[in-house]
Amino acid sequence: MKKTIFFTAFAMIVSLQSGEKMSSEAFLKILRTPKEETWGAMSGTVTHRRRGKSAVSAPIRFSILFTFARTVAKIRFKDNETCTVTQSVKPPYLFHAGPEGKSTLPEYGIAPGDLAMNFIFRKMIRELPEERVRTILCRVFEMEGKNDCELVRLYASADQVFPLRTEWFAKGEKKPFRTLEVCSFTKKGDMWMVTELSLSGPGWRSMVKFDSNTLKAGLIRNGIPRDLFGDQRQAKHDSLPQSH
Repeated sequence: MKKTIFFTAFAMIVSLQSGEKMSSEAFLKILRTPKEETWGAMSGTVTHRRRGKSAVSAPIRFSILFTFARTVAKIRFKDNETCTVTQSVKPPYLFHAGPEGKSTLPEYGIAPGDLAMNFIFRKMIRELPEERVRTILCRVFEMEGKNDCELVRLYASADQVFPLRTEWFAKGEKKPFRTLEVCSFTKKGDMWMVTELSLSGPGWRSMVKFDSNTLKAGLIRNGIPRDLFGDQRQAKHDSLPQSH
């Protein structure tokens, strides 16, 4: 494994030596485990298109903390909707999403856990043969869904250990009813951050695009912005929201 580690506002990219092969469990452990405690924030626009209807757009702000115990994120949508997401990074990988009031994110095809990539913490069923996503060789994992009627297929770069595509299937179906794909990255200082995500399903597509001028990121040990989550309170490890 190379010593160089890159961070994103959603997850971490760890470069492996070419040809390095490890077990499914070891690979997923690297994918899920922070190597440094980091924070990130960005603002942008969600554009949703549905067959037969005009496209609609809305502003979004996303901020996140990666700690060795859990991930904590806050989504602010349409300037008046907020949702806090917590994800434990240790077994049993507890997840909680708490919208404050009515949320219209689902109307745009977005689940709160998408931006924090909580799907990487699903229980693995099996590993499938490798495939390529946008020319990048990926290891492919079949994971449990949120209920018995659903399966999740995760495609993660074999060399960079980062999720590039996720598909949701109804059990017994060969075509996904929902797909998330990472479309682009940009570098901010020493960190790589996701700048564009695509979510789609039959008859609809949403694009999440973050303005590169709004991207901020850093190591927690160097300090956390007081307004990271949109208020003036300094985030502390002992005051972060707990997973439920």
